[in-house]
Amino acid sequence: MLDNQGAFHGADEIFLFEIEPRFLTTRRDRNWQIDRRVTEIFADLIVNFLKYNNPTPEIAGFSFNWTSMEESQLNYLSITDSPEMEVGFRWQGHVFWNWYARHLDAVDVGNLHRIAQLDKQLGDYQLATWMLLFCALFFFAILVGLACYCTRKEADDDEL
Repeated sequence: MLDNQGAFHGADEIFLFEIEPRFLTTRRDRNWQIDRRVTEIFADLIVNFLKYNNPTPEIAGFSFNWTSMEESQLNYLSITDSPEMEVGFRWQGHVFWNWYARHLDAVDVGNLHRIAQLDKQLGDYQLATWMLLFCALFFFAILVGLACYCTRKEADDDEL
């Protein structure tokens, strides 16, 4: 069975257009009320942004204010059934890549030249091995041909 990787493309259409999804009857273990609530909130945010150029105007009555992200805090809106502004968007990822980039600077490029040299030598050895195999098969074919030629039956003059 496939792991649930989240919503698929177009999954929100059943909520936006109030289509009765037939596949939900077999999936009663899912909490679709929460999904419907998140869809309503997200749709309201989009409509408000289009209408007022602000996803969370005071007239909407949201309990949060969706502010722009600040580079120093990496604040973001966590869109759930009870949305709220949070800080540190993917902070662990930022920490990892900043650490990794510093370590990439420390890579010894001299080793790359040695690796390239060893790779070329390996290629040369592989070519030599294939050439040796080809020569051995060629001489084996010559030996088989000579053996067949030497052991062939001489035709008698009477048989012709």
